[in-house]
Amino acid sequence: MKVLDNLKKVQKIAKIEGRLRTHDLRHTTGRRLRERDVPLETIMGILRHSDIRETLVYAPYDLTKGEEAIMALDD
Repeated sequence: MKVLDNLKKVQKIAKIEGRLRTHDLRHTTGRRLRERDVPLETIMGILRHSDIRETLVYAPYDLTKGEEAIMALDD
């Protein structure tokens, strides 16, 4: 069974409407890793990007995390 077939099956079970592409999994992976504070360089390697700017499309900067990091300096 192809990846796309599995994706469509899961999409149906999860009742997700609309067009879902296998490429969407890359975006989800990048964002979830970023949310778990995985270093951007590591995400870049996992997604096999050659340019960090491309990784930022998949794992954008989170202003709240940045604010928390700055506040940590007060500790």
